[in-house]
Amino acid sequence: MSKRRAVSQQVGDDDISESECGSEEEDAALESSYPLKPIENLKTTPRGEAEDSGNENENSEAEDSESGKEDDTNEDGAPRLSYQQQVEVVLRAVLADEGHLFTHEELHWFDCYSGLGSDAQEVFIKLLNRRPKVERISRIRFKRMDQDRVDAAVSILVHAGFASDKLPEDDLSSWLKLLRKDELALFAGELRIGGIAKTKVAELSSDSFPPRVADDTHSPVSCVDSVLQRIKSFAGPTIHLSPPHRALFNRLFLVYNRSQTWPGDTGFMLDSILTNLRDSTRRRNFASFTVHRFGLTWPTREELLDYERCLRLEYEWAEAEAELLSVGKRDADAEKGRVRTRLREKMSGIMEVAVEEWERWVREERTHVSGVAWLQMFTGGWVVTRIVSQATRFCHQIEDFTKEIDLLRKLLAQRLYCQYIRGYWFDQLALTLHRYVDKEQAWEVCLSALTDPYLQCGHQRAIEKRVIKLKKNLGKRINLIYHHLQYPKAATYKLIAKRVFSQTNHKALWTSMDPSFVVRRSKSSTLTTLFTDRIRGDFVSEALLSGDKLVRDAAKESGGIYVEELALEWYKARGWKGYHSENSIITTLFGLLFWDVLFFCEVPGAFSSPYQTCPLDLNTEFFIINRADHVETRLAQIESGGFVEIIRKVDEREREKRTLCRGVSWKNFTREDIIEISQCFGGPALAHICRLFAQSYWAHQGGVPDLCIWKPKERKVMLVEVKGEGDQFSEKQRVWMDYLSIFKVEVVQFFVRTK
Repeated sequence: MSKRRAVSQQVGDDDISESECGSEEEDAALESSYPLKPIENLKTTPRGEAEDSGNENENSEAEDSESGKEDDTNEDGAPRLSYQQQVEVVLRAVLADEGHLFTHEELHWFDCYSGLGSDAQEVFIKLLNRRPKVERISRIRFKRMDQDRVDAAVSILVHAGFASDKLPEDDLSSWLKLLRKDELALFAGELRIGGIAKTKVAELSSDSFPPRVADDTHSPVSCVDSVLQRIKSFAGPTIHLSPPHRALFNRLFLVYNRSQTWPGDTGFMLDSILTNLRDSTRRRNFASFTVHRFGLTWPTREELLDYERCLRLEYEWAEAEAELLSVGKRDADAEKGRVRTRLREKMSGIMEVAVEEWERWVREERTHVSGVAWLQMFTGGWVVTRIVSQATRFCHQIEDFTKEIDLLRKLLAQRLYCQYIRGYWFDQLALTLHRYVDKEQAWEVCLSALTDPYLQCGHQRAIEKRVIKLKKNLGKRINLIYHHLQYPKAATYKLIAKRVFSQTNHKALWTSMDPSFVVRRSKSSTLTTLFTDRIRGDFVSEALLSGDKLVRDAAKESGGIYVEELALEWYKARGWKGYHSENSIITTLFGLLFWDVLFFCEVPGAFSSPYQTCPLDLNTEFFIINRADHVETRLAQIESGGFVEIIRKVDEREREKRTLCRGVSWKNFTREDIIEISQCFGGPALAHICRLFAQSYWAHQGGVPDLCIWKPKERKVMLVEVKGEGDQFSEKQRVWMDYLSIFKVEVVQFFVRTK
């Protein structure tokens, strides 16, 4: 296990494009087309000093911007690394401790890459950051590299075997896909093909062209050949990376980044190759922490390939599920019906493979060889457990309740993988049994769930509500404690306003009842209370906005604003300070208060790269276990009143650099506001919230009320959940309101209605 100190790293927001989905192929199939055979006596250009270069966005063909001399060093004076230098850093880091994960042949290819020369490496990295496709060489541009150097670099890559200058399929359709939309339109006009719109040119094939008779020989000749030659001449030379070499370097970055999901075609380098910037104001700064690369994360190559295969399977499942969702469940369109059938068959096939694989892992009771419990998340068993868990939802959707119940019971019976999802499994099993099978069985499942140590508050609330229904239906005579009924009720307010815009899949816009109302910043807004009453024990204030002014920075062109903004400005007019913050205020407070616990506790393997915004185990139940003493010490400091000094110290050190930390939003909150808000919360409430996140960060990132408002002089804070007409509370929102009530933080349900 190697140990290195990582300095604050700076990277750019816009260097790497978003992932685009491409075809996923197994290594065996890839290697059958492009065998990985070392090239003997490989001639390469001399290795020069790597140059800084830009990296173009996937969707942009603009030239890469050049970093000036003033950008050659970081703010701390350390030289910034070029992309090529960073890849070398990744290679050294991985091969130092995890070279056993690669074959001798693959290690040879890494050596070949290191000897390519700066220009060829730069072109290789650019292509690697793009989705797999054929590229026109004329469109591979660099600010510091003229076309002759690009052509020479491409030639080296092709000669070395890292790329090919031949299209996989040398047909008309493949070449047409290389043209831009404007080029396709121009080409369609030249072809003058009747009955085919310009937008359909890319769909042409050889069959689209009728044969013609040549004047000289009178023999039938297809005009597609001449068309194809014209396109080739227009497009120019091409290049695409060899699939096995792309897969090899993707695996390298998967190992380096400890990727927990399949990154997609262009996402492998995203967490690592991010330094060169087009704009020095858009650098990313990572925290300083000790990098511990745990060499036994994957003890053998077979276990890595197993893990990688399972990640790909999960990625395929997610892609099919997203496509099925986009098609819709019950659309009457015949074509969509066929697509739904195809996607469901595909998902059923993936589910069968995943279940078989998962049952093998459970049957063999395979645990991580290191004995470190949280490293289980890097095993294939952990990944396929996630797939099987998602498959239960699919079974419910296609009404295969027998299969769903069987899988849920098996998931609950094992104690090796993904125990943090047990609450969902209990909840879903109880629901399906209650509605479709047997209420008595549902009752037994609910009682078992209430004694399970992994049952989170949200699922506990749902289980308790189901117990109340089942108790009444079955006539059970048993006394149970229902925790969710013991929580204080949130105050409820109602505001009358006018809805000025409403459209399906869009948030409604609102304004006051006064037609002359103009949204603008003003301190003279007034509120006329119509009546106050008590309804079901809850205080209800029904009010009507009057006057033509409401505190707000600027008006929407339509004259309306969202309900959250309407409620926020209503409170501001009454002397409150506030943000429409949702989860960000809570996650920011946790990140600042637990900064030292997150980054300075040396848990082996938690930081494997200097480009992390949090430890790898944050989203697991093992986070608090691995740092139990540090967590308790920090919670005691917070509860005793030391939270202000902790926040101020971290903020003063990190704000100027905008250091990246999971959940921390520097731009949304000022230091003064964060300190005021924390003082209004108080130490005990902050300690409770931080313990909640430390125990199960993954479960509480959503559902926090929309508004955070406070009065610093009165040391009073409120969290406000705003609902427009027709909006419903989600279960996560109800859970957070319960939590905040337990922590003695005031919560308000704010309804905006038309009458």
